[in-house]
Amino acid sequence: MLNLANWQDAMLIIALVALLGAVISRLTERPRIPDVAAFVVLGIALGPAGFHVLHVAGGSGASQFAVYTGAALLLFEGGCQMNLRLLRRAALTISLLATLGVLITALVVALIAMWLFHFSFLWCLLLGSIIASTDPATLIPVFARTPIRQRLQQALEAESAVNDATASVLFAVVLTSVKAQQSLHLASAFAMFGREAGIGLAMGTVFGLLGAWLTSENGPAWLRLHTSVVAIAIALGSYALAVDLGGSGLMSAFASGAIFGSPGVFGMARSQVQFAELAHVALPTALLRMLIFTLLGAQVQFSALGRDLGVGLAIAAALMFIARPLTVLACVPGDRFAKWSAREIILMMWVRETGVIPAALVTSAAAAGVPHARDLMAVTFLAILSTILLQATSTGWVAKLLELERQSDAGDELL
Repeated sequence: MLNLANWQDAMLIIALVALLGAVISRLTERPRIPDVAAFVVLGIALGPAGFHVLHVAGGSGASQFAVYTGAALLLFEGGCQMNLRLLRRAALTISLLATLGVLITALVVALIAMWLFHFSFLWCLLLGSIIASTDPATLIPVFARTPIRQRLQQALEAESAVNDATASVLFAVVLTSVKAQQSLHLASAFAMFGREAGIGLAMGTVFGLLGAWLTSENGPAWLRLHTSVVAIAIALGSYALAVDLGGSGLMSAFASGAIFGSPGVFGMARSQVQFAELAHVALPTALLRMLIFTLLGAQVQFSALGRDLGVGLAIAAALMFIARPLTVLACVPGDRFAKWSAREIILMMWVRETGVIPAALVTSAAAAGVPHARDLMAVTFLAILSTILLQATSTGWVAKLLELERQSDAGDELL
């Protein structure tokens, strides 16, 4: 059995996951099946529940390195793909969905989990904060295969990137209270949320501007052809420094990516060659994405999964059919500037795939030694698999039914 804690085994694991992941990605293209679901199944097959090829200790340094590095690069890449100019009209919707929406989703899940699990409210809120965010790593490939109206697609992709960062801050706040076995005081919770988010945004802004300058026509000429290397350094550096200063590393990684990916907004020029060179960041990000989901699947214990199957599926159903519609209704119709149609609002209610960041957060919670960690892992796994298999695979069909497929970009701008 290969052990991720051993460096030689770790190299073999990376090689195995890369090879099998590439095959899986190719096989899932034609039927338009989200590959992340297949990566989880691959992890189950390779792990103790399958062929005993792979052993992963959730709290090991190697496991956490893969998860946090992957999460930082994924959020950085998500930030880079945002078009800050195009999103101005949808800014209110995105902001509400990524802040108030995350809180509503976490609270709805927490209340339902309390009723089903009979665990403490804090533990259930921790679960809610883990699965509250949507997933750009799933949404972006889905929309690449079945594009929808541009402004709606951009808004949903932006929401998924931003709410990953806000959900990670909420998770950190609740995790601190769970580990300390203290009640959550609203004043201190909001203060901690503000501090973590503020430090994360500040570090992300500094690193993003620095990276944009270093790789722009206004910056040092000898770094212009190394845009992808600088990008990775900015993503990981902003994450690590923000965490060291007591802030949100994921918020920092996302903010730095949003600024780094839109240098023109800040008066800095970047050539098309440099933008093409930036695409190389997608290679390590794709590999780490495969690795995160495979590691998640390898840690699934069917004893806990079987015990929590009914409860987990009920929570996943509540996430899709109660929490998401309530969130959208609370945050979207009031945005008179964006003027979303009823059909667009309905599609927003359906699109809420859960993925990479929840996988990273639940791994972090298990490593922190929270009580009932197996239950957290099982329910998160079921939520990820349910939303991906049901919603991601049907998003194109629902968009077609609502006549929201993208026929032409004409008249569909956010400006």
